[in-house]
Amino acid sequence: MKLKDVKLPITKMGFTLIELMAVIAIIMILAAVMIPNVAKNVERGRIAKATADIDVLIKSVNLFQIDNGRLPTSLSELWTATGQGPYISSDQVSTTPWGGSYSIVPGTGSYTITATGSDGTTVKVSKTITFGNL
Repeated sequence: MKLKDVKLPITKMGFTLIELMAVIAIIMILAAVMIPNVAKNVERGRIAKATADIDVLIKSVNLFQIDNGRLPTSLSELWTATGQGPYISSDQVSTTPWGGSYSIVPGTGSYTITATGSDGTTVKVSKTITFGNL
């Protein structure tokens, strides 16, 4: 008998059902561990963005106060042409990362800028000022 006449049995190639189920279970366990961590980081990123936007708004409010001698009654005064303005572009901070809006509450010698989200999330930054000493 010649060597090339010998036929080897054909073995089936592929994975068994148990092997596939084991791989799927491992993937599900990894996903269960990773998804909460990713969601936490997304929320931290939104808070960081809102805080950075509020910092930009604080600088714009300070410039507005220097030029006009008063605090703005609403943030829309920062992007309308009053005094030396506009002090900021309306599309820079038009909405919060949660889809809400920014607001300012001026007081006597202080103001609070708030980022409110449609889901109820709130980031507040208060600043006390003395005119001429920002």
